Amino acid sequence: MKFSVTIPAYKKKYFKTAISSILNQTYGDFELIIVDDCSPEDLKSIVDCFIDERIRYYRNERNFGAEHVVDNWNKCLEYATGDYIICMGDDDMLRPNCLQDLEELIDRFSGKNVYYSRTELIDENDNVIEVTPLRKLEESVYEMIFNRWNGGSMFIGDYCYQVHALRQHGGFYSLPFAWGSDAISAYEAGKKAGIANTQEVGFQYRVNRQSISSATNNIEGKIKAIKAERKWFEDFFVKEPESFADKEILYNLRNSIDEHFVHMYSADIISGIKACPLNQTRYWLSKRKEIGMGRWDMLKCIIHGFCGI
Repeated sequence: MKFSVTIPAYKKKYFKTAISSILNQTYGDFELIIVDDCSPEDLKSIVDCFIDERIRYYRNERNFGAEHVVDNWNKCLEYATGDYIICMGDDDMLRPNCLQDLEELIDRFSGKNVYYSRTELIDENDNVIEVTPLRKLEESVYEMIFNRWNGGSMFIGDYCYQVHALRQHGGFYSLPFAWGSDAISAYEAGKKAGIANTQEVGFQYRVNRQSISSATNNIEGKIKAIKAERKWFEDFFVKEPESFADKEILYNLRNSIDEHFVHMYSADIISGIKACPLNQTRYWLSKRKEIGMGRWDMLKCIIHGFCGI
């Protein structure tokens, strides 16, 4: 089996569309693993609409929940029998060419532990909002990080992992609400041999109000995740790469780490203030020193939060 395409499922709204997009691949050597995270919605009835021996459906006895959603990603990994795995949201889609393009990429750049499928963002009506920029065919892990820190997007479903290597690393990197888990999982996989990137769009990430990323009731958990993510970078940046080009990139990353994480904190603080202005403002003022944010940066967050109400 070449590919295990997995869906850690919970929501019903776009679930049938997600399944259809996978089964409509031009490349056929794959299994579709669905792990129902003890959803209160009837996901099994949707799965039963499809008669396809490549589908394998499982239901968790208990719900991992949004904070521990990466545990369900790793449950998908546990069931996978393919050589490579894609873990995508129950509201996302694959373009028909996705697996074929990845198969050709893997054949051309064998020996890597992670591959990237170019992505387009779609709205709740399947309209394309944005197409991610074209990336080099090959990148080092330092280039991956630099591109992400300078406006690039990363989602769990646009990465394809070598299963054996991912298991050796302990599975998908677990952070609260999966905030940063997609990025660090890819960086961990790319440490040794970097990444290869498709040039055509293969993955579609859905931007919608039901996603964990869009929620405003988990901001404190996201901040906890961001602190843990920063610790990962600080540890990783200690070691010097061999390549001169990567040394230059690492130098820039080290110098911009404070600015990068102020930006990350700011986005979630502003969202919290928009949702609950007075309580969230008091809360984050009390946490300012703990998260290492200057007075002026915090004031800008408060102003932006109130202006967005």
